[in-house]
Amino acid sequence: MRGGSGREADPTAPVVAIAFTPASRSDALNLRGRSADTASSYYRSIAVAFTTHQRFSSARLQLVTTVEPPSPWREVFADLGVEIVLVPFAHSPQPRFAPAWNASLYTLDALDHYRSSPARAVLLLDPDALAVGDLGGLLAEAEQEVLVYRLPLIPDRTSNGLSPRQAGLIHAELDPRFQGPVAQVGGEFLGFAPASLQEWWPRVELAYADSVARTAAGRLPRMSTEEHLLTFALRDVATRDCADRVQRIWTAPRYRSHDHVSDDVVVWHLPAEKDRGIARIARWILPGTGRHAGGSGLDDAALRCRLARELGVGPRAPGRWAYDTFARAVRRLQARRSVR
Repeated sequence: MRGGSGREADPTAPVVAIAFTPASRSDALNLRGRSADTASSYYRSIAVAFTTHQRFSSARLQLVTTVEPPSPWREVFADLGVEIVLVPFAHSPQPRFAPAWNASLYTLDALDHYRSSPARAVLLLDPDALAVGDLGGLLAEAEQEVLVYRLPLIPDRTSNGLSPRQAGLIHAELDPRFQGPVAQVGGEFLGFAPASLQEWWPRVELAYADSVARTAAGRLPRMSTEEHLLTFALRDVATRDCADRVQRIWTAPRYRSHDHVSDDVVVWHLPAEKDRGIARIARWILPGTGRHAGGSGLDDAALRCRLARELGVGPRAPGRWAYDTFARAVRRLQARRSVR
């Protein structure tokens, strides 16, 4: 581990962490920009996310990754006090494991790392999950129980090749106590005390081994993402659903999931914004970018309002509305041409 503020950190202090391993563009389906540099899009998003985490918490910030970040991101992370934790991708799937999101399984290696951590609590977030409110409550609760973000239970809706009903059948094969579909755990947010992993880590490994075996045997469907595996592993663990404070917010031109987001929500997960709104925010919020770097000069309400406007959360600014309308028309035209 290296980086951080340069001061000796309290090893038991709570941690806000992001797990990231570079992957090909074909593995990251939510990137829509023209740049072929997938890693830079992610590093920029991670830097913006950590900037917001620093603003809204006093926790240690850790990037769990397989490689040292390149310049200039290495320097940006150092300015933010982010500790770089190098962990190998031991759960890297075999070829043809899944069409996309194979890198999501690196979450398992981050969890394995935190099994031996002395931290009182860990919030493990996605690279595009921004803090827009105080994280202190979530960190305190994570010391006592496992925090999750559960998706709505729609038994036959497929997510990455697996529906809750199909997942329920696989769960029952692995553990007969588990019967029927269950609401899927979102992979963008997980809060836990490292000691709690002693209870549910073995089921993470069981689910992963089952998925590897099914892939090798050509058996479909199977659990192919970290969300699938965590849903099984946490099935009989006492968890707290934090959907009242954590939201997955779709802001793509073709699909918007929220016209309004409650002020109680303190974590916005923005899958469509890594190379759109987050890229724009990086120009003024990252260290050394100007008078509003780190959100300085803006109180919490003003910062949240500016983030919402530039990310297309809730009512959109005229420029964002125009962009979304134009992009939606272009994609409809592209879709028509593709079926001719």
